[in-house]
Amino acid sequence: MARFVNFSALTGKVVQNGKPVSGAMRWLLATAGSLIANGMSASITVGLTVLDQMAWLLTRAAHLSEALGIAVKASIGAIFSFLGRKIVDVNQISVAFVRWVLDLLFATLRATADRAVDFALRGR
Repeated sequence: MARFVNFSALTGKVVQNGKPVSGAMRWLLATAGSLIANGMSASITVGLTVLDQMAWLLTRAAHLSEALGIAVKASIGAIFSFLGRKIVDVNQISVAFVRWVLDLLFATLRATADRAVDFALRGR
C-alpha cells in the first residue's frame, strides 16, 4: 500500500499532492538541489554516503526556504507514518536527525527486500 503526502494542506498550494513518499522525496531533492545548486563542492561530497548527502541537502534546503522546510517536515511525518511510528512534532531539523530518519527508512526497505528475495528463493 502506497503512503501519500499531501503538502497542499501545509503550504496552501498543490505541491506533490497525492504522490507517494518516493515521489515527494524526488521532488524535495530536485527542488533542494536547484535551490542550493553550487552550495556543496565536490571535494566535500567525496567522503559522504548517499544518505549523508541527501540529509545535508534536505536540511540545508529546509533552512533556506520556508516552503521547503514545511515540505521536509511533512515528508518526515509521512516516513514515520510509513514506518508505523508516531512523531509529535518536528521543531528543529538537523542533518543528524534527517540522516537518522532516512537510515530508518532505508533499513526497513532493505529488510523488506531481503525478506522478499528469501521468500522467492524458498518458493522454488
